[in-house]
Amino acid sequence: MNDCVSSTEIRMEFTPTGTSIFVPHRTRAVLTRGLCPVVAVGGAPVARVGSSGPNDAEHGKPKVGQALAPLSETCVLRSGCDWFLVEGAAIGLLGSRVRVPDALMDVKNHVLQTDNNWFFVNGEPVVRGRS
Repeated sequence: MNDCVSSTEIRMEFTPTGTSIFVPHRTRAVLTRGLCPVVAVGGAPVARVGSSGPNDAEHGKPKVGQALAPLSETCVLRSGCDWFLVEGAAIGLLGSRVRVPDALMDVKNHVLQTDNNWFFVNGEPVVRGRS
């Protein structure tokens, strides 16, 4: 299953002299927490607003001679389909907004990827997580 958050974020780093610089880092996170335990699409639990997952890409790796500014390493689903609620929370769709570890724009659209090609709401595929 390939449902995940995937994008390039801008991280703030500090040089050995303390100067801040902005450097691109890749983000990739599979939603694993806060999923809907009672609704599954293709055998995977549906993601809903509040679902989250840890970034397992390169941004957590410090660069030689530089230190990363502390930003959350967790990606969180922030919007969904407001009229399709599961246990009181909107379900996540492909175009939903996601909070990512970015120093300049921490909430982004169109950073979700899904291989769900058969269950759609409002013309968008529903995003799933991994339990």
